[in-house]
Amino acid sequence: MNDAVAVGLLTSASTLVAVGLTGGVSAWVSRAQLRHQAALSTAERDEQRASRQRDVRRDAYVHFLGRVDEAYRRLDDRWTAPPPEPPEPHLVDPVYPALRALDEAHSVVLLEGPYDVAEHADLVVASVGDEYRSQRQVLGTHQGALDSAAVLDSAAHRAAISARTLHRANFIEAARKAIGGHLTSR
Repeated sequence: MNDAVAVGLLTSASTLVAVGLTGGVSAWVSRAQLRHQAALSTAERDEQRASRQRDVRRDAYVHFLGRVDEAYRRLDDRWTAPPPEPPEPHLVDPVYPALRALDEAHSVVLLEGPYDVAEHADLVVASVGDEYRSQRQVLGTHQGALDSAAVLDSAAHRAAISARTLHRANFIEAARKAIGGHLTSR
């Protein structure tokens, strides 16, 4: 075979091998880059989903706490006023609409979770209900009295305020953990 043909064949073969190697390396690098981009994209979507969930939960928790505070304000109004004569039925009672609104906000918290927050929300709602029943009992027992319900049964009032403080604080701590909003200790 002629030297020129041999050199041409060798040059062609080496060029083809070089092109093949370059293509293979390029494909391998591209595949690695695509996998990395896919992983970044998945991580970003997961973070966006988690962020949306935190925002939805935060809104539910804030709404719930607003309804809790409204119920506490109505209960406080009743604690500081003398008992009505005769006692008001549930449908006229100014506390009752606040309790209904609290129940609705509680349902949203139960749906959004997580379990620990829902459990503490249950305790807050139970505490508000216990305070309401205790207050109605004090008001019913002391119809026409001139002193406020808080004065007429100061032990029940103190117990209600203590339960409020405990259960509300526990709910807030659980909610902070759920949305990643821990406060640093002082």
